[in-house]
Amino acid sequence: SCLVCRQRKVACNRRRPKCGLCAKNNLECQYVSRDRRPGLRAGFVSLLEQRLGEFNKERPGRE
Repeated sequence: SCLVCRQRKVACNRRRPKCGLCAKNNLECQYVSRDRRPGLRAGFVSLLEQRLGEFNKERPGRE
């Protein structure tokens, strides 16, 4: 969503260079790229591996 739609908490049609709301109201329409990357957050896999290792220690003979 553009900044105006995000601030007003309304649906944005994401048209470029101006979304529908900004075009209708003659507002400046700005899009900010977010630094969200898909996937697991850093260290999550190693945390799961550590927990699995601890679980396997508690249950010997079951792997």
